[in-house]
Amino acid sequence: MASTQHEPTETSLRLLLTVPFVLLAGASLVLGVAAFLASGAAEEVRYGDNVPVYAGMLAAAPAAVFGAMAGTSIWTRTFQPFQVRPARLLGGLAAIGLAIAMLLAYALIVGDPEHYKGNFNNVTQQWDPRVPTSGSYLALIAGVATTFPMGALGVIAKLLYLDAIEPAKLDRPQGIDPIGTIMRGRS
Repeated sequence: MASTQHEPTETSLRLLLTVPFVLLAGASLVLGVAAFLASGAAEEVRYGDNVPVYAGMLAAAPAAVFGAMAGTSIWTRTFQPFQVRPARLLGGLAAIGLAIAMLLAYALIVGDPEHYKGNFNNVTQQWDPRVPTSGSYLALIAGVATTFPMGALGVIAKLLYLDAIEPAKLDRPQGIDPIGTIMRGRS
């Protein structure tokens, strides 16, 4: 009689497989908090007070959503017996690690006023913004956030990491055809 409970090693592996996506969601939370604390960091270049907040949220939100969705997907995939393809899993793990690193790097600079400064304008005696307008800066951040951490890296993570976890192949004795046996019983 087969046991319906998971062995401790399978449960541990199940939890371990969700860790990268928990870390991804955690990195997006760190970026979100850093963005809220960065309010006013771009004042010197005449952006609005909330531009760093909006920019941080634009970068953090897709990562949080992807991390939650992927973590949930892994959690549900691993309720049944499963097998893992290690090479694909490691490739996907590298993509997730890169996305986490990008989010944490942006969390470090989102509140730094130097990040928003371009060249010093000798005529106005003020710093010019690195990007001409706050709207174009937000568009740039949105484009980068959807292209790199959650665009290309999200697709790679899905194709490699998520698809590396497959249902276990069920063994059946050679020569026994369960469907054929059922069909023969009905005729």
